[in-house]
Amino acid sequence: MKNLVVVMGSLIVAFAFNCFLVPFGILSSGISGIAILLGLLTPFNIGIMNLVLNLPLIVLGYYKLGKTITVNTLVCVVSLSAFLYLLPVVAITDNMLLSTVFGGGIGGIGVGIILKYSGTSGGLDIIAIIVSRTSSFSIGLLPTSMNGVIVLISGFIFNWEIALYTLLSIYITGKMIDTIFTDHVKL
Repeated sequence: MKNLVVVMGSLIVAFAFNCFLVPFGILSSGISGIAILLGLLTPFNIGIMNLVLNLPLIVLGYYKLGKTITVNTLVCVVSLSAFLYLLPVVAITDNMLLSTVFGGGIGGIGVGIILKYSGTSGGLDIIAIIVSRTSSFSIGLLPTSMNGVIVLISGFIFNWEIALYTLLSIYITGKMIDTIFTDHVKL
């Protein structure tokens, strides 16, 4: 049952990306944001990029975090990557602000569901958990820093308006995650 809920959360995230964010070049946070960036700049599909970028982190997670978290993460990463690959990139609206708000909100709902039932959605979550267990860094510091880098890259590669929309989307995603995933415990 738990894995089915994680797969549904992954479908929600992929829908948000492919129908709201990707058509406008708006990036998400974390590894998936890098996958979107690479998917927009290269001929490779975003779903494939997401899987390739996450695989080394999943292996690292297996050795550092254990089997349970890794298996849950693998279900999420594989299903999200498959949905990103299979769902067509089609804009629901031609309004960039609406796409930013709804893409961030719907994506946040999906990630919140994944976190509530899985513990991690892969990517930077794995790195953040490992770093927080082995140092005095907070679990939120690394993803926040990386997201700042993603916004800067978006501004330099695309334009600063897209970067600001990316920042708004990431903020809305975070607020939706906090609304759904209320177990603010250190993993």
